[in-house]
Amino acid sequence: MIYILYGQDSFRSRTKLREIIAEYQKKNEGTLDLHRFDAETDDPREIAEAGKSQSLFQKKRLVVIERPSANWEKLSKVLKPVLKQWAEDKNVFVIFWDNAAGKDFSAFLKAVEPLAEKTQEYKQMSREEAARWFAVYVKDKKLNLSAEAVR
Repeated sequence: MIYILYGQDSFRSRTKLREIIAEYQKKNEGTLDLHRFDAETDDPREIAEAGKSQSLFQKKRLVVIERPSANWEKLSKVLKPVLKQWAEDKNVFVIFWDNAAGKDFSAFLKAVEPLAEKTQEYKQMSREEAARWFAVYVKDKKLNLSAEAVR
């Protein structure tokens, strides 16, 4: 299974990434194998290897790949052959997180999005949208802030 979280609003997309990881860890307590990579600096072969199934009775595997568009030219050569396998494997959950700032973001999205179960974009919010979002965030987190601080 493949998810893609991307966009200029890195705070909200990273918050969503943390929520998914926490939920998946809770759901698969004791049977989760978590791997995190920064595609800009980590070896593409190690990233591809982390998503490979081991056996029928394996642990669930969560692979988080951050900023794939920063190194998509090299990364794609190694990942393109395994993307379809990841998309179909019930024991492997791959999350691509990207701030959509990499030079090869369009190429990355074109290659991976058709195989993704879910794609979620976090666009930059307008001032009004940000104020509404922040008010809800403060309320959800039960933060005690003055009304002026929320504006």
